[in-house]
Amino acid sequence: MSIIHAEDQFKRANPIQEFAVTAASAILQELDRAIAQRIEPASPAAPPLPAGVTKTGAAGAAQAIRAELRAAYPGIKFSVTSERFAGGDSVSIHWTDGPLTREVEQIVSRYEMGHFDGMTDMYEYDNRDPNLPQAKYVSAERSHSPEAKARARSEIEEHYGIDLSDERAIRDKFNQWPDSMIRSRLEQTGNYF
Repeated sequence: MSIIHAEDQFKRANPIQEFAVTAASAILQELDRAIAQRIEPASPAAPPLPAGVTKTGAAGAAQAIRAELRAAYPGIKFSVTSERFAGGDSVSIHWTDGPLTREVEQIVSRYEMGHFDGMTDMYEYDNRDPNLPQAKYVSAERSHSPEAKARARSEIEEHYGIDLSDERAIRDKFNQWPDSMIRSRLEQTGNYF
């Protein structure tokens, strides 16, 4: 009995198995044709990096962020560093005085792939952009110079007519410590003015 004859008998015996054999046969014929023609699977081309960026991943994101912040705030010195670790990578941005944290975050947020969702204990990749080098985490932290803190302190003391050196009295009156009031003033989030 030939293979073709046995296949015909099998087809007549079970219509579901007949469909599976026909589908498998078509797939094998397609594969044979591709092998005969030596068709290589097409690999997607990586999108070009933004102008001036020569690296990918967190290092590329740091390079692009550095260039973008330098253009947006020419007089401010930013420290932009990247780090790779098990499970991801990150970019950290630090500067003293200058623009507010939320202003810098607005610029750099597009370089972060997503965010960590503490409710589901998962990282959500909801901001992927194949045209940008991105990192898993991007953080921005602004620090304040002693001169800026002294200026904010004197503005608060002048506005309220108080002396911030009496910490207990300030705490009782404003329900905040003087340092918190100064920090809030520097970040423009307090309702003091």
